[in-house]
Amino acid sequence: MTETNVDYQALVLSALLHDVGKFWQRTGAPSPAAFAAFGRDDYGAHGAHAKWSAAFFEDVVPSIWRQGGHDVLTHHLPRSYSAKLLAIADHLAASEREDEEAADVSPDTARLLPVFACLHGRAALGEDALAYPLEPLALERTVLFPTRSTSSATETRAAYAKLWASFVAEATTLREIDHFEPLLTTLLSLLERYTWCVPSAAYRTRPDVSLYDHARVTAAFAAALYQSFLSEADIDTLRVDHQGQSQLSQRPLFALLGGDLSGVQRFLYTLSSQAAARTLRGRSLFLQLLSEAAAAAILDELGLPTTNLLYVGGARFYILAPASALEALSRLRRRFAEALLAIGGGDLALALAGVQLSPAEVRQGFSEKWAQVGSALGVAKARRLAELAKASYEAVFAPVGQGGPVETGPICAVCARAAESGSVTDGTLRCSDCQGQPARSSRLVLCDVCRGEVQQGRIDEGVVFCEQCLGFRELGEQVSRGGRLFLIVSDEPVGDDAPYWQRALARVSGRRWYFSSQPAVGSRGALVCAVNDLMTRSTGVHGFRLSSARTPRRQPDEGLPRPDFREDEVIGVGEAKRLGWLAAQATGAPYLGVLRMDVDSLGALFREGLGEWASPSRMASLSRGLRLFFEGWLSVLVREVERERGGREVISVVYAGGDDLFAVGPWDQLPALARAIRRDFGRYCAENPALTISAGIAVGDYHYPIYQFAEEAKAALDDQAKHYRRNDGREKDAISLLGVTLGWEDFDAHADWVSELVRLVQPADRSGTGRRAPRALMHLLGQLAEVQHEEDRRGAREKRRGASQSRPVRDWLAEQRSTKVNEPRLRYGRWLWLAHYQLARFAERLGRPNDPLRRDVEALCRVLVTPDHVATLGLVARWAEYLVRGKE
Repeated sequence: MTETNVDYQALVLSALLHDVGKFWQRTGAPSPAAFAAFGRDDYGAHGAHAKWSAAFFEDVVPSIWRQGGHDVLTHHLPRSYSAKLLAIADHLAASEREDEEAADVSPDTARLLPVFACLHGRAALGEDALAYPLEPLALERTVLFPTRSTSSATETRAAYAKLWASFVAEATTLREIDHFEPLLTTLLSLLERYTWCVPSAAYRTRPDVSLYDHARVTAAFAAALYQSFLSEADIDTLRVDHQGQSQLSQRPLFALLGGDLSGVQRFLYTLSSQAAARTLRGRSLFLQLLSEAAAAAILDELGLPTTNLLYVGGARFYILAPASALEALSRLRRRFAEALLAIGGGDLALALAGVQLSPAEVRQGFSEKWAQVGSALGVAKARRLAELAKASYEAVFAPVGQGGPVETGPICAVCARAAESGSVTDGTLRCSDCQGQPARSSRLVLCDVCRGEVQQGRIDEGVVFCEQCLGFRELGEQVSRGGRLFLIVSDEPVGDDAPYWQRALARVSGRRWYFSSQPAVGSRGALVCAVNDLMTRSTGVHGFRLSSARTPRRQPDEGLPRPDFREDEVIGVGEAKRLGWLAAQATGAPYLGVLRMDVDSLGALFREGLGEWASPSRMASLSRGLRLFFEGWLSVLVREVERERGGREVISVVYAGGDDLFAVGPWDQLPALARAIRRDFGRYCAENPALTISAGIAVGDYHYPIYQFAEEAKAALDDQAKHYRRNDGREKDAISLLGVTLGWEDFDAHADWVSELVRLVQPADRSGTGRRAPRALMHLLGQLAEVQHEEDRRGAREKRRGASQSRPVRDWLAEQRSTKVNEPRLRYGRWLWLAHYQLARFAERLGRPNDPLRRDVEALCRVLVTPDHVATLGLVARWAEYLVRGKE
């Protein structure tokens, strides 16, 4: 926020703290002595909490902005211009009416319901409702997941008192901050940590909006209203027009802006297999920072505080602005197009879109406007360089690079020998023996990672890195080393010798972004956020930042994953594990797996899920809650899964944010991780069936290009899991693995059948001498599944031929489209009698009818080889075969 108007800044701070008194009130504390004399004539019929709010404001906010305390006290009965702005912003954020307010509820019932529980009207209200505990925000299961409370009124009041005391102890440090941006960032982080679980209003039938979410959205509306430059008469009209009937309420005073990075898939995953894993983590983090940097640049351009960034995550962001901001969109599009063209060579682009928003539409229809921005972003992504092309045809369509002959592998331009080590300067590659000598050839050098032309770069272990990929590799290594880490954003200049990614972010935002192990900074207005550290706030740290992205590293007590592990794959203790190492740590087949997941029908949830309750505060709460799960809780869950399956670090979370994730690891670990994510996501969302998540897993040799894995996992997710339909019509909420799709409700049973099949074909004891069924059992089951699938395919072909002969093709196609994907059908045929015959013969070779091994095999086959389960029989057989491959 570049705006230096102290009155403007005071309004933002007062809007942010206008309801904090409710938190203090619920501790049972008496009215602050300094405000005891104030009554209803000062704060209104329902504004008693304002006395507590004003007392807190005047105690912790530095004196330069202290005038905002009067607005806090009188926001329910405003007299000044700024207090009236605050009152309107308060009502717009909650979309509530003055005549509906009542006294706040007693502390024994003031617990926050999860907004997820209220989607599509499925909230369980009353004493049995799931609610959050009154605890500071922490990445702990007992804190993040809603439960049914058994606390008495006395215990609840004590919990409020304890939470408030911790909040105040940290808030007193605000007095020492004399720069607005650090003050605002610190205040926001404290409010998020301590009021994320405090309901903003408990007099409603649905107390599902936190004090933090309501406060930040109120501050956003206050800032936008201030920049609308309305007359006091207009402000008075808006303040009393709760029905939105006046002409002024119909006027578009606001704008909802959206931004979306396009080209993300290409930028992240279109890499050669060689050394790709060493840069992928840094690339992913860079994209997240790039989205935030672009949003911050827009806020600076418009003079808006960070509170107006309603949401950022998943390469997309939404900003609340005054209506005049729409006039700046064309200029902003060109600015970002020029910056991103220089950064990514056209691979990356930022789509920007915005819609007008009137006060009446805020109260009724905010979710529709949110959806309109999403649709407009889709159109803008199809015209990614349009603004730049209009202004500079050459910048978009001129040839890029120098071209020329390309040699495979790193070749020294002086001696023309293989350069296993050396450097690249001005596009010329020299081995370590030829540094400083003039080049004799003009070979074009390509980066071994992205295959782009190398202008500056370095050779490491025989791999040529361009400057860009080298910077991404160093970024990924820096943030995954362990220990305390801080993200710092400052106004310091970025030198030419700074890492590539820092120069790129500075080009977009005009600021320096960097990570450090120490919070100390050089510039007065720098913002410092501790990465994944919510518990303490040391001097000079203004907030926290969550990130689930992680890179598994070799532990001190960790030997080689396999006895035959190649020497060139060996890494040192503490080094990041490469793809080959992760694949070698798989059980059975040494394959790599890629997992992609995202929330089902998220657009519809935002557009329709909240119904008439879709206030801006609830929309902000919904988006923040999703981000907290993916960027916060997921990292904890990955560690839990790893502990349950041996304790080694084996799962690399490349990306997790917004509503989706991308993870890489041993193929056998990923189904368990996906299942754990689906289980916890359901619990996190209060088991609301309207909120589900699907998964797609790709499995293969780790030498495959990473983009191939990414595409296969995406196809498994989008083309299979997202198209899964049950007999009752319920869709999605599924996982696609090894070419077969299962509803999550069937996953556990199939995993158990796989475990039983593995048990039957493996030795009964560790010496390997115990009795077991022949591994031919797995192959036989797989063959039976294939016979059945071929019969299904043959029947479908015959049906198509018959349909085309007996009636118009269009009628047959209409019938096919209306048929449920998993509609029950009798799967009888040749495969069934063949299965009974071959399995009976197989069982006879295992011993007499009462032989334990034979009984177990027959029992498993009776379950698997049935018309109900034969469709997934191949999955069970193949899954088990992969798990035992290579084990003798």
